[in-house]
Amino acid sequence: TCRTLPILDRLNSIPDHEARVYTPEEMAGQWREISAITGVAIDPGLWTDDPPQSTWPACLAVKAAERQGLTLCAQFLKILRANIMQKRRNGSRREVLAEVAHEAGLDIDRFQHDLTYNRDDLEQEVADDKRHAEANCVDRTPALLIKNDTGDKTLIVGLRDYSLFRQAAQTLLAEQREREERLARL
Repeated sequence: TCRTLPILDRLNSIPDHEARVYTPEEMAGQWREISAITGVAIDPGLWTDDPPQSTWPACLAVKAAERQGLTLCAQFLKILRANIMQKRRNGSRREVLAEVAHEAGLDIDRFQHDLTYNRDDLEQEVADDKRHAEANCVDRTPALLIKNDTGDKTLIVGLRDYSLFRQAAQTLLAEQREREERLARL
């Protein structure tokens, strides 16, 4: 499943109350910082030229893409990110989403149909993702929630070094093995 996290409110075009960034200028600054930390080329000009009014349309589009398969959804999301972060294309605009869908190889008629006629279902899926994120204390991206088979979990939020992800996974696996060994001795 592709999970979404709408950051800008769908009606008021303002960040959710828990958001850490509130203005286009602050978003541009955050993108510059992320680019510097990661070395990934990110153009913050979107936030001064044509700031998105909402992140809900992009989230709905991800859900529409997902209906055509996880592989196509992943391709759509990859191209959408590049269009938004590197090409300054506003991901809240339907024409941008349609062009990205075409580039990703989606069935455009089906994609447009889902965005139009299945919008209520897509809205519900995004709202469910938002509730899932809130239930797991995810309030920003990137976020990675790692779970083991015994229910232990850890949440890693923000830009982190790979070694932290590896350490978290190893710790969860060790906790799982320990619990399984205890149960086996009973």
